[in-house]
Amino acid sequence: MLPDFFSLKRELSKRFRRQLRSEIDAHAPVWSQIRAYVMVEGDTFSFQTVDGDVQKQKFKMMTHRIEVPADLPPEQMQLKVQEKFREMTEAMGRKFETSLFESIREVTDRTGLALDARGKPFHPSMLWDMVEKMPIDFDKEGNPMLPCMVVHPDMFKAIEPKIPEWESDPELRRRRSEVLARKKEEWLDREARRKLVG
Repeated sequence: MLPDFFSLKRELSKRFRRQLRSEIDAHAPVWSQIRAYVMVEGDTFSFQTVDGDVQKQKFKMMTHRIEVPADLPPEQMQLKVQEKFREMTEAMGRKFETSLFESIREVTDRTGLALDARGKPFHPSMLWDMVEKMPIDFDKEGNPMLPCMVVHPDMFKAIEPKIPEWESDPELRRRRSEVLARKKEEWLDREARRKLVG
C-alpha cells in the first residue's frame, strides 16, 4: 500500500487555492474588492437588503475546462500547465466580473436605481442624479462614503480631458454640496433611528 501524504496534499491544495484567488483577482479588479466567505455545504444562501427583506438565492456554478496533453516531456508539461493556468484565471476573472455587473443591473432595474442616459454622453450631473437615488453613509469624520464608479476604458478616454473643467464648474460644485448635505441629513436620521431601536 502506498503512503498517503495527507498533510502535504492539504498544504499544497491551500497554496494552490491562494494562488488561484490571487490570479483571478488580478483579472477581476472590481470583483476582487468584495469580501468573500467560504460556505462548505448547501447550494443556497440568503441575505438581507437595506429595506429588511430577506432574499434567498442559489449559488451560480462557474467552471473553466483546461486540457494538457499527457505525453509532453516534463519541461514542456510545466510550461503548458502554467500557460493553461493563466488562461483559466483570465477566463474566470472575466466570468466573475460579467456576473457581478449582470447582478448589479438586475438589482438596480428591480429597485428603480437604474439611470438611463438615453444615448446622451456622460455628464457629472448624471452621477449626482444617481447618488440622489441611493442611501449614502458617512465615516467618523463626516466624509461621504461614495460608491465606486466603473466606466469602460473607451468612455474614460473620452471623459478624462473634461474632468478638470467639471471639477471647477461652480454649478456642479453647488449641486454636489446640496446633494451631499441632503444625504448627510438622511444618514443622520437613519443613525438616530438605528440607535433608538438598538
